[in-house]
Formats: sequence, structure tokens, C-alpha cells
Amino acid sequence: MDKASETSDMDQLKDIVISYAASRGLTVKTLEVESEHKVTAKAKLDVQSAGGEVLIEALDLGRKASKRQIQSIAKIVADEGLSRGVLISVPGFSDSAERQAKKEDIDILSFAQLEASMQSPQEKLHPHNILDKVFVKRMDMEIARALFMSKRKKIAFGLLGYSERLESIQERYSPLARYDLERNPIGSSDRIVERELGSTNTFWVNLNSCQLYHLNFGMMGDRHELRSTNVLRRMMDLQEGSVRIMSQVFEAGEIRFESLDPKQRLMMQGALNDLAQLEKAMFVSINEKGTGYISNLSIPPFDDIRYDIGANAEFETDHETTCAIDSVKFPINGLLMLLCDFFNCTGTFAGVTYLPYLQGRFIGKDGLIRNEQVGNLKMKDA
Repeated sequence: MDKASETSDMDQLKDIVISYAASRGLTVKTLEVESEHKVTAKAKLDVQSAGGEVLIEALDLGRKASKRQIQSIAKIVADEGLSRGVLISVPGFSDSAERQAKKEDIDILSFAQLEASMQSPQEKLHPHNILDKVFVKRMDMEIARALFMSKRKKIAFGLLGYSERLESIQERYSPLARYDLERNPIGSSDRIVERELGSTNTFWVNLNSCQLYHLNFGMMGDRHELRSTNVLRRMMDLQEGSVRIMSQVFEAGEIRFESLDPKQRLMMQGALNDLAQLEKAMFVSINEKGTGYISNLSIPPFDDIRYDIGANAEFETDHETTCAIDSVKFPINGLLMLLCDFFNCTGTFAGVTYLPYLQGRFIGKDGLIRNEQVGNLKMKDA
């Protein structure tokens, strides 16, 4: 095989890996050409809190991939603690390879299958949708393109141009669940920190990414920006007792042993293991004097008006669109339980509204892909 042919084969395999990653919403972190017959990449979901790295291999051995190729990628996934493995074989797979893939939980695709399904079900563009309720978009595609062009990575502060190009911009919608919560007074017999008053508030959580949203007001109160936190996703790894104590430290901001009465100190001592877990997970830290714990969560308190983004945004109903729509990945009632545990309250689910956003796809000179998301929510102050 001549060098021109080898280069062509390698480029095809690189394109296969890059196309697969892009269609699954993955950003390629590393791309390695092992030979003219094999290209390997590691990629990660752009969603901030979603899982670990994915190993993607593309092969063109001139024959169907065998059981041995499946075992090889499965071993790498296990040894490196990766989230999952994907093997794409241009000619397809032998029967034994397909059986081994099921056994090892390795995703396999032939080139024909990849072409036929370039997008996973949750990323698939629907030809026509009518959404019951959506937030109004802030900018059109002309403004969006100028914004994404300014986000290209520069070479030497832009003096030597850019190291990547903007390939595409995609308009998308993501489902946000609205939850109305009520926090009731709870006495010191149940808590380390007393709560004097109950209150109510409205919260919005992304059903695709588990992000909890709040607004950031401008310094003069005239410009609102949408912010999010992955605190609910991080809570899924905590034990029930740790969640209960975290809620109280967050609410108080800081709990010091010397400010507690004897009964509260006893409760605090009983929660030391939970506090150690919270410290390890970086939810709390020990204060400078070593006499208590400080919350590391820099988000608004329960009754802050910034959580109710719906009160500051505009809506449309029965909205027709052909844009991509993110799937629901997290259960509505499960997220309600997380919110209630975090804020120590009761609540109800009050419907879904779709949030518009934009996703830009950049390709670097080295062939690596970077996806970046930008909110496209129009505020009433805009």
C-alpha cells in the first residue's frame, strides 16, 4: 500500500471517530493514530456533571473484527477506569465478536450502521415538534455566529490567528422542570441549627443534565444572566445522613461548636462521620480555628428570588420547532426528592418548560473537536 493510500485510510478512520463523538455530544480529548488500520480517541460528555471518559476505537482490518479485538478494548476500559468503550469496525463484526461485546458491555457499530444512525435517539433531530411551553430566545443566528466566532481559541493572543475553526452552530432545547417548594419551621430537637420561619420558592432543574438554575443579577440590577450548579448531581453520591447535615451547614453558612448548646453539640459529634464525607466531597471545610464547619456551596439561600427564573423570563406556548430537543435523563420525582432533601422542605412538580440554547462545534488544526454551549434565554430586562 502506498503512502497516499495509507493517509487516506487513516483520515477516514479519524473522520469516523470524530463523527461518532460529535453525534453523541462528546468532546474528543485525545486522538491517536496507532496505524493505518486503527485510530483511538478518548472523549467526554460536554454536560458538566455527566460521567467519565469514553474510549472510541475505529478499525479497518480488511476483515470483520474478531473476539480478540473486543477483549482488547474491554481490558483498556477496565484497566483505566473509563466510563465505557465503543468499537467501530468498517467491515463489521464476527458472530463471536458480537457475543463477546454483549458479555463485556462494549458498544459496537459497523461503518454502515454508523452512517445510518449518525445521531443517538436522544440527540436525533425531529422534523417537527410542538412544545407546550418554551422560554423565548434571546438572539438570532447572525448574532450567535458572531459570538461563537469570538470564542475560537487564539494563537499568540490572536496575533497569529486562530487554532480552530467554527464548523457549525446548532439551536437546541432542553427540558426544565418547575418545582414549587415549601420550607416549614423545624425546631432544634430535630436539627443542629434552628430555623425560625418557613417560606416558599420556585426552582427550575434541567431534566437532561440535573443542573439547578438561578439568576445572577448585574451590579446595577439591570442585567440578568443564567447560572447553574451541579449540586443535585453531586448529592447522588452521598449517604442520607450526609445530605441531612449538609443541608443544615449550607443554610447556616457556618456551624461552630462553641455556639451550640450541649444537646446540639452531641448531635454534631454524632454527625462527624457524615461531615468527614462532606469534607472529602468538598461540600464543607473546617474553619480556620478548627472549631466548626463552613459551607463551600456558593449558591443563593432557599428563599432567594434568583431561583425563580420564570419570574424574570418570557414564555411562548404551543411553539413549533425543528430544532434538536434534549431527552429527559433524570426522573422528575427523583429530582423533587433531591431538592426536598437539600432544602429540607416539601414540594410539588409544576410542569415542564423548554430552555433554548446554542451549541457551537469547533475543529482544531489537530483535528480535535470542541463543543461549547451558550444560553439563549431572553430576560424581561433585555
